[in-house]
Amino acid sequence: MVIDNTIQNIVAHVCTPLGQGTKLDLDAMYQAHGVQCTYQPQLFPGLIYRPDNSPIVLICFYSGNIVVTGGKCTADIEQGWRKLWPLVR
Repeated sequence: MVIDNTIQNIVAHVCTPLGQGTKLDLDAMYQAHGVQCTYQPQLFPGLIYRPDNSPIVLICFYSGNIVVTGGKCTADIEQGWRKLWPLVR
C-alpha cells in the first residue's frame, strides 16, 4: 500500500508532423541554439534542448520524435513544447 507519493518527473512523447522523407535538421538547430543544446551525435543520436526558465528537457531526434521530460505537471510539459515548436516548424 502506498501511503505518500510525490510526482518527480512527467515524460511525454511528441511526433511532429513532418512530411514523408523529411527529417529534423538537428545540426541547424544546434548551430542556431547551441547555448541551450547539447548535441554529440557520435555519443547519442538526439539533440538535448534545455529551454531557458523551464524545468523540462526536450530530446529531439531526426525522425521528428521528441521526448519531453523533467516536468512536475502537464503545464511544464506544454510550456516547454510551446518554446520548441517554433524552432521545429
